[in-house]
Amino acid sequence: MKALLFAVFLMIPLPLWAADPVGIVLLAIGQAEAVDAQGEARVLQRKSPLYHGDLLRTGAGGRLQVRFTDGGLVAMKSSSEFRIAEYSFDEENREQDSAVFELLKGGMRTVTGQIGKQDRADYSVRTVVATIGIRGTHYELQLCDAGCASQRNAPRGLVGRVLDGRIHVSGQSDAQDIPKGKYFSLPQVDGSSVRVSSEPPAGFVADGDDTAVGGGAVDEDSGEDQSSSGSGDESSSDQSGADSSTTGDQAASDSTEMTLSGSATTGESSTTATEGVLDPGLATSVDTQVIDSTAGGTLSTSSAGFVGNAPSGSMVLVAMTEQTATGSKGSSGDVTVDGNNQILLSTVGGVGNVPTKIYYEGESATDCQPCTFDSGSATLSQTGGSALGVNWGRWSGGFSLNENGVAVDSLNFDYIYSDKITPLSVISAKSGVLVYNYVGGTDPITENGLVGTSTSGSVTVDFGSDSVTAARLDLSGFSDGRLINLSLDSAQTLSAVVGGDTLLMSGSCSGGGPCASYPNMTGEMSMTFVGSNADAIISSYGASGNNGTDDITVSGTALLQP
Repeated sequence: MKALLFAVFLMIPLPLWAADPVGIVLLAIGQAEAVDAQGEARVLQRKSPLYHGDLLRTGAGGRLQVRFTDGGLVAMKSSSEFRIAEYSFDEENREQDSAVFELLKGGMRTVTGQIGKQDRADYSVRTVVATIGIRGTHYELQLCDAGCASQRNAPRGLVGRVLDGRIHVSGQSDAQDIPKGKYFSLPQVDGSSVRVSSEPPAGFVADGDDTAVGGGAVDEDSGEDQSSSGSGDESSSDQSGADSSTTGDQAASDSTEMTLSGSATTGESSTTATEGVLDPGLATSVDTQVIDSTAGGTLSTSSAGFVGNAPSGSMVLVAMTEQTATGSKGSSGDVTVDGNNQILLSTVGGVGNVPTKIYYEGESATDCQPCTFDSGSATLSQTGGSALGVNWGRWSGGFSLNENGVAVDSLNFDYIYSDKITPLSVISAKSGVLVYNYVGGTDPITENGLVGTSTSGSVTVDFGSDSVTAARLDLSGFSDGRLINLSLDSAQTLSAVVGGDTLLMSGSCSGGGPCASYPNMTGEMSMTFVGSNADAIISSYGASGNNGTDDITVSGTALLQP
């Protein structure tokens, strides 16, 4: 019977019987993916689970930071590959501890966790050049392949440094203990020995740097300039293997919420309890990688049939140029993710956080019941973003847009998205007057598909009186020479606008094309704040007019900052 059960057990696909995550993604910047033991790839985003056997990859410019269940932290550099070859951690049964990682390409930095504290043999990082063991530590590795060697004028092989604790580097011909503050190098040549130095070896690039360390580098621990000979030949005076540096308990505390400090240490660990990321500065970057669209299901007539992956409270503001039976009109609106309203985010052509499906149910019978958007076979263009956690883009052709089950014909579908929406409590607590000026967004587009090349504008907010006192948009650069100027009709209540009301705008169209006769235009702007302290405004707008013969419309999105 046991043999039969074991045979059945082996026939079950790995994800079904080994589905417990071994770690979680803290930050995913740029291209980042995991390939499971069956060869299936999935795009990684913040809070994505990681599993035994996963191969983690970052693309050019990509960065990935993960935390394992034992509290260990790993930051992968761009163009790197890192495999979770073996991993087992049970707080109640430490005899089964095991962590075997493989650095196959590129670089990494890590603070080790609980695994390896009781038995150092439980933890290792393997490369084609050497195997790394720990003595309780925070260290950095760079595997320099042929491309790296050519670019950095350095030998192929493994280089690294120890920022805290001690590591044990075992090569083909010898092994060395590397203490805190020391660098090491090991060329990928048979018989080469481990070289220990006080200066960065040729080919070493400190985590976060863009260029190789050549004539000098700033040591992150001391802040002092270090000049490099590039040879890596200087041997450390401490190669005895004695644990004279920071202990394992100091280097990796029991807390799983750790970050790496950039300050010098005083015999204590360089880790501190903060947000649980290796590099706090990266937390301000746009987290561009999200779950793949195939995981989100399909739109239906009920929100119960569509569950998006955008987090609760996130918001997308949209703008479009609708073609109706009576003409054209520019319009805008917003959707906030909650129990009914849903947004599916996908990675499209390397661009992340792209709303590809939206489901929205209005609060009244006269509102959407529901309104839906599906990108379908549409083309994505006009993409952009901000380190505030905002991104925007334009869908053209091939998408479906429905209002209460009736198809809406629109030339474009513009969006500006963020999950960094400012809490209402923060907005209500602010005082004073701030002017937010245009800094980015999709370019304005007209009823006949002309795209403007110049946008300026501003929104003035009086937080003390809870009002938006002024707003303007000046749109130009259209090939037919038209100029569109819109401004706020009158002051509106800030809390109402943030709650979903639109700013009412009016103005005129002048210059060439259908605007030669200076027709009036009316429209609206949707807006909300993003950032921990209302650091910016995301908005969408649409406006319409008629010159007596033809409809004139414009729509787009905007990011505004003080």
